Amino acid sequence: MISNYAYEELVEPHHTRLLVLLAGTGDLHFTLHATNLNDNPEYETISYCWGDAKDTRTVYCHQAPIQITTGLATALEQLRLPDRDRTLWADAVCINQDDNSEKGAQVKLMSLIYSKPSRILIWLGADKTGLEGVKESIAGALELLPVETFDQDELRITSQRIFKEAAALSKEKKPNFNDHNWGPINNLFCRPWFGRRWIIQEVVMAEVTVPRVMMCGDIEISWADLSSVALRLGSYGILTHLSGFSIIHPNAPTSASFLKNNTLPIRSTINCFMIMLIRHFRPKATLIDCLTATVGFRCKDPRDHLYSLLSLSDIGATLEPDYDISVEQMCKNFAVTTLVTDQNLKILSLVKSSPPRWLGDETPPPILPSWALDLTALATVNPLISYTIRTQLFHAGGSDHPLVRVSEDKSLLYLKGRIVDKFKAKARAMVDIPFPTEKEVKPFVGFSYRIKMWVRNWLQESRDTALHGKWSNATAEQKHTFYRTVICGMGGMRDPVSEEMISAVGDYMEYLDQFWVEGYVLTEENRDLLLTHGGNIDALVTSISGQLPFCTTEGGRMARVQREAQPGDLFCVILGAEVPHLIRPTIDGKYKLIGECYFDGIMQGEALLDPMYKDVDIVLE
Repeated sequence: MISNYAYEELVEPHHTRLLVLLAGTGDLHFTLHATNLNDNPEYETISYCWGDAKDTRTVYCHQAPIQITTGLATALEQLRLPDRDRTLWADAVCINQDDNSEKGAQVKLMSLIYSKPSRILIWLGADKTGLEGVKESIAGALELLPVETFDQDELRITSQRIFKEAAALSKEKKPNFNDHNWGPINNLFCRPWFGRRWIIQEVVMAEVTVPRVMMCGDIEISWADLSSVALRLGSYGILTHLSGFSIIHPNAPTSASFLKNNTLPIRSTINCFMIMLIRHFRPKATLIDCLTATVGFRCKDPRDHLYSLLSLSDIGATLEPDYDISVEQMCKNFAVTTLVTDQNLKILSLVKSSPPRWLGDETPPPILPSWALDLTALATVNPLISYTIRTQLFHAGGSDHPLVRVSEDKSLLYLKGRIVDKFKAKARAMVDIPFPTEKEVKPFVGFSYRIKMWVRNWLQESRDTALHGKWSNATAEQKHTFYRTVICGMGGMRDPVSEEMISAVGDYMEYLDQFWVEGYVLTEENRDLLLTHGGNIDALVTSISGQLPFCTTEGGRMARVQREAQPGDLFCVILGAEVPHLIRPTIDGKYKLIGECYFDGIMQGEALLDPMYKDVDIVLE
């Protein structure tokens, strides 16, 4: 930030600067004052998007000209009062951005800074386009959606009935979430603020009683209300339905407006949903939980993928924000701290051998060992492991494991495990199946029919791979195994899957196969089963399953693997790990980690009880 203003060094612990926005009109004037947070000063925090660093405005700090981004300048103009000064905290100005040491120290204070404001002001920008009736739309949604709950049993029971109820209300022309006008909410979620990684702690850290006000121009919206809508949409699987990606449920008439020709509103809703989960479960959550929940957020400095979350968890070893080290060093430090200091193997489930990059991100990926998590490339990570705050579902590697250690140069990871099988062949992942054209779905017309055919094509290719093209001759047991593997052996809440839900996968597949046959009619019994479990199946198929292709093993088993899997890769149960992993032998007798996998029949520790498998040393490089 170019400035004629000279920052005075913050020398005392627990000190930050507060911005006093001077009353008036015309040019923006403010002053900065060092303050001890332990003195409980009165201030409001601003949560906003920095925007383009090159798009700046000249404002005045202690009468000296200073350049700040236009995004912050417009926020300050809206917040400035005509008759009295206003005390605020805004990171871009209150922290000397040219001093890496100060930045690291202030990031350590973020939990204190964001836990003490009298109000949190969320600036979405000056543009109010498309927000006509947004307050009414939010209020209406709160009336129509099921109430908030974090209880797994209650969520499961409610999600199994709400779609049937909504369909009945729609038929009777009564208000329901299918026919609600989601357009203004969709437009609100298109604001870039919802994708900024720092906003998580900015809205989470303060007590629930601290008001959080969203501002778009002169429109003020309650964060509590909007985030409650997002929580309900995400918790009950309604978001998949409204987004147009549901296979079973008829499209809501306004689902097209929810998409708005891009997936931004969907991602923003999921981000809000995750913020609410973090707020509720934060006392019990680990940093790995927070990373897993926040893959949809972005930041400018790649080190902030980690540093922006440090205040959210007090569980595990303490990490220090350090802006003087490289991204590679940060990723290695985090991996070693998690694996060795915390002895937490969950991080291995977040690792991918070819991690995806955000569209448009041309930053060279960090060069890391195969076992170290690339924290800058979590865009599509949706692992099979359970969140710490939930009951663990899988126990492939048992509950105990030998001491994990790394080499002195932090290049090798030493583990114990059991090699259980070898990769043979795989189908394509759903994301690699070409999306059907309008011509292919005729005489049907529309996005929902193309989605139906897309998922059908993926399932057909997957079952042909799993059963070598002999589906019609498959035994009931083989089909049951395939159905279970479609949903990776889990329910919609990453809970134990019921036999009824596994059977519903068969009805789901039959529906997709027969839908295109002239004269096909879905029986009432199958319709009820699909309406009960279809939402959970949809969510599992389009989220977790979409990235993991079906595969067969040399031993004739069914599995789900990373897209990068290739012949010669080995299925390994790492002692102490929740799920199996795929590893690739190297020429010097070591291995490269390819990623986690689902391997039907060994997810609950069966490989540890089978005498045919022996413990071996696994050295990952």
